[in-house]
Amino acid sequence: MNDQNQKLASLAEVMVISAVLLGGQPVLDACADHIDSGDFLDERCRFAWIGAKSCVAQDVPVLGVYIAKSMPGEYDANLAWICEVDANAASAVGAEHYAKTIAAASRQRKAIKAMQAGIQRINDAELIRDGVDDAMDAVMDELLGMFEAGAQSPKPVDAYVEARKLSRRMNEAQSARASGASVNQYPVTGLTDFDPIIGGWKPGNLYVVGAQSGHGKTNFCAMAAHAAAAKCNAIVLYATMEIPGDTLVGRMLTGVARVETAKIDDGSIDDGDILRIVESVRGIPKGRLWILDTPPTTIAALERNVRRVFCNAPDDAPRIVVVDYAQLMRSTLGPKVNREQQVAEIADGLLAIAKRHKCAVIAAAQLNREFAKRADKRPVTSDLRESDRLVQNAHCVMFVYRPEAYG
Repeated sequence: MNDQNQKLASLAEVMVISAVLLGGQPVLDACADHIDSGDFLDERCRFAWIGAKSCVAQDVPVLGVYIAKSMPGEYDANLAWICEVDANAASAVGAEHYAKTIAAASRQRKAIKAMQAGIQRINDAELIRDGVDDAMDAVMDELLGMFEAGAQSPKPVDAYVEARKLSRRMNEAQSARASGASVNQYPVTGLTDFDPIIGGWKPGNLYVVGAQSGHGKTNFCAMAAHAAAAKCNAIVLYATMEIPGDTLVGRMLTGVARVETAKIDDGSIDDGDILRIVESVRGIPKGRLWILDTPPTTIAALERNVRRVFCNAPDDAPRIVVVDYAQLMRSTLGPKVNREQQVAEIADGLLAIAKRHKCAVIAAAQLNREFAKRADKRPVTSDLRESDRLVQNAHCVMFVYRPEAYG
C-alpha cells in the first residue's frame, strides 16, 4: 500500500470512530454492514470499534467513557485519545463512505499479502508437469475468493426500475412480432425449430449438451457458437479440450456452409462449396469468436481466459462460453478424490462463471455406455457420465440423438 493510500485509510479509521461517538448505535450499525474489527489497521481504532460494539451488546450508551474502559492499556490514556477523536468530529454524515474506504484498504492489504505468498508458492513449485500451473491456479482461486467476499453484499431491489426494464422488454418483443422479426431477445442456437423451445442462450444460465462420442455434440456446439457470433454479435469463448482449434474452426465453417469435410479431404469441393465457406467466414465480426485449445484446463484457468476475453466487451454485448467437453476439465481436488466429486467441482465452477460474468455457459458432456444396452436408445439425464451435479446445476439439459446410428 502506498503512502497516500495509507494516510487515507488511517484518516478513514479515525473518522469512523468519531462518527460512532457522535451518532451512536445507528451509525455503528450502518458502518458494520461494510467492516468489522479485523479491517482496522490502527490498534486503538480497532479496540475502540470493539468497545462500541460491546456497548451495544450490553445495552449501554455508546459513550467514550465506556469504550475507554473496554480498551486495553491505561484508562486515562485511552480516554484522552477518545476525547481527542471526539473533539475533532465534525459530523456523522459520510460515515458509510469512510467505512467503505476502510474495507477497500483491508482488501488491498490482504490481496498484497496473498500475492506475496503466491509468488513464493509459485517460486517453490516443482518444475514438473502441471506443478507451476497448479500453484498459479491455487493463487488465482484465493484472490478470486477474496474478490467475491467483497462483492457479495446484497443489493436492494428497486421495483420501479425493474418494472420499467420488464415493460421495455415487452414493448421490444411486441414491436418485433408486429414487424415479423424474431421475438427472441437472446443469442440464437442456429436451429430455427429449436430456438423457441429454449428461448435462446440466457445470461447466467448453464446449458448441458449430452451425446455419445462421435454423435455430434461438438458440431452442435460449434454451430451454436457461430450463430451467436455471426447473427447476434455475441462475444463467444470456445474452450475445446478434445480437438485442436484449427480443426474446430474447420468443422464450424463447413457445418455452417453445409459442405461435407470429406469433399475437402478428397479434393471434390466445387466453386459453390467454396463460396458458401467464404460467406460463413465473413459472417463472423472480428473479435467476436475466441478459441481456447489448451490441454484439459481447470476452472480457475478457464475463468482467467473468460476475464481476458470479456474485459473489453461492450456492456450490451451477449456473452457465451462453450466448454467441449466438461468431463475433460481438470479438477484441483487431486487424484485421491473420486471422479464424481471432481466433476461436481467442475460443475459448480461452470455455474459460478455463468453467474459471475453474466454469460451463458454451454457445456458439452459425454454419455456413459450403459444406455447402449437398452432397447430404447434415447438418452436421459442419468446417462450423463459422472455428472449428477452437472445435471443439478444446469438450467437446461439437452441431448443429440441420432436414431439412424443404431440401425
